[in-house]
Amino acid sequence: MTENKNFEINDQALENAAGGSSSYKQMGTGIILTVQVDSKLALRTEPVIADGNIVGYLYTGDQVEFVEPCYENSTFMFVYSPKFGSFGYVACNYVVDPATGRTGVRNPAVRG
Repeated sequence: MTENKNFEINDQALENAAGGSSSYKQMGTGIILTVQVDSKLALRTEPVIADGNIVGYLYTGDQVEFVEPCYENSTFMFVYSPKFGSFGYVACNYVVDPATGRTGVRNPAVRG
């Protein structure tokens, strides 16, 4: 029984290290999206508009790697920005899926 408990602790430690229960959030999908904005697009630490959660700004032509889709009532998607070396949220209306040429795609992993 002790071994099982140690396993649970180790599993929990791994889960926490990976960013919580959704460990896949720390892995990209390989789908590269391109930013298309008139001025700038904020990369945010949370999927809400607030001055205190801005990691940095992305500009037209910058690329991000898609990680997690926008959800029904959200305008954000979770991405990895190589420019900042950081994960964060961007408004999905300002990224283009180069494979389809579409903007505002909630889940570019679903093509077709």
